[in-house]
Amino acid sequence: MTTHAGSSDDGTVYSLDPSTGVFTVLHDFSPNDGWNGQGELMFYNGLLYGSTGVGNNNGNIFSINPANGTYAVVHNFGMTASGNAQPASNLIPLQ
Repeated sequence: MTTHAGSSDDGTVYSLDPSTGVFTVLHDFSPNDGWNGQGELMFYNGLLYGSTGVGNNNGNIFSINPANGTYAVVHNFGMTASGNAQPASNLIPLQ
């Protein structure tokens, strides 16, 4: 992920094929779906999961299908009593 760049300069999710060097943008973040990607992506059940530190009020957790680029917000942190949620670390899979 990037925290900036992309069509809105809000960050991107990208892939890189190490055997061919082909770089592909899977998703451009925007104010409508979160921006400023945080931490590392986690691969689980065929989907990539990650978090944004800003957007949708205080960031979100998202999934993206690397095969077709389908992006979905899994959890929106919204506004909290303190007004500060903004996740800033890696997701951890529960086994």
